Amino acid sequence: MKIIVLANQLLGEKISSGGDVLSLTSLKRMNQDFHVLGPKASRSSVRDYLGKHHFYSTDNTKIIPSSNFVGGLLIVYLYFLRTVNSVKYISKLKNGQVVYLTGDFLCNSLVAFLIKAFNPQIKVVCNFYHLNPNPSHRTGNIINNTVSFLLQRVSLRVIKKTSDIIFVLSNKGAKELIKIGFNKKDIKVTGAGIDLDKIKKFPKINQKGDAVFLGRLNKSKGIYDALNIIKIITKKSPKFKLLIIGASSVSELKNIKRMAKTMNIESNIEYLGFISEREKYSIMKSTPLLVAPSHEEGYGIGLLEGLACGMFVVAYDLKIYHEVFGEYKKYIKYIKPKDYQSFANAILFFKKQQQSKKQKMRNVSETWENVSRKQQTFFI
Repeated sequence: MKIIVLANQLLGEKISSGGDVLSLTSLKRMNQDFHVLGPKASRSSVRDYLGKHHFYSTDNTKIIPSSNFVGGLLIVYLYFLRTVNSVKYISKLKNGQVVYLTGDFLCNSLVAFLIKAFNPQIKVVCNFYHLNPNPSHRTGNIINNTVSFLLQRVSLRVIKKTSDIIFVLSNKGAKELIKIGFNKKDIKVTGAGIDLDKIKKFPKINQKGDAVFLGRLNKSKGIYDALNIIKIITKKSPKFKLLIIGASSVSELKNIKRMAKTMNIESNIEYLGFISEREKYSIMKSTPLLVAPSHEEGYGIGLLEGLACGMFVVAYDLKIYHEVFGEYKKYIKYIKPKDYQSFANAILFFKKQQQSKKQKMRNVSETWENVSRKQQTFFI
């Protein structure tokens, strides 16, 4: 079976978002003939996930958008370019049996719509992660949030008319789609997971810090909240160190470093950037606390990774966490969003509790094998 994989939303050289990881990791385990459409910059990373596959570049530019308003406009331009180039390639895809959308982005859904117009027999499947909140209720630039909100809503209207199957992470995600008019029978809850066997193989290292922040470095994922929390912690624990793991735009990283300098906590944070899985998991298996002040999540793969590595988690109280991590609640402390003082107190409490305890891995039940098995059941 030939599977046409639309990955036009990828930005930069590294695949760093949980949704993109979910898509490619699930596909990898299906052992099929993949034809991937996406930006040239991400080709190497896609190969790392899928192995041997056919790749058609829809974007040969070397533009890496910043996280400001201009960067938002550049993203719109790049997505338009990739959509046009994908449409040009449609004739080469007419024999494909499945079109697989790695995300609910308009630069993917429009292409799938046109492919299906050429060949109605082709099956279209799509991954949906979470509904973007109302721009006025979302952390970050209001203009960028508004554009993101509108583009997703348009894309979802296209997906509703085009897709045969929509994979969602949770029952919450399914309810969000049903509420905006999707047919319940087309929605399949497949969840997310981790590669537990791989994590077990990576060795521990000498502890480099007291806690880890894991995720994209932007406002919605809570990196600026984390800095405010660390500032409070240093009043009682001056040598406390937070290790920051995650991809960041150049402009965002400058803002983060500038804020840390202004708050006089430069020595309390260490930015590790986008690192290998081996290094990431070795650090997490050797660090007792995961700091997770994210404002919005479709699932929370980072939390699952932390739990598997034996970490205790302090996170903002998001509804989705209670659904997917109910069985691990004794290892998680939920804090009301923006309550920096309570968040800091919880971290200091866990730090004190874990000082004399040996960190051990936990056997979590959510794995990529299960996700892949569920997905391929529905379309292969």
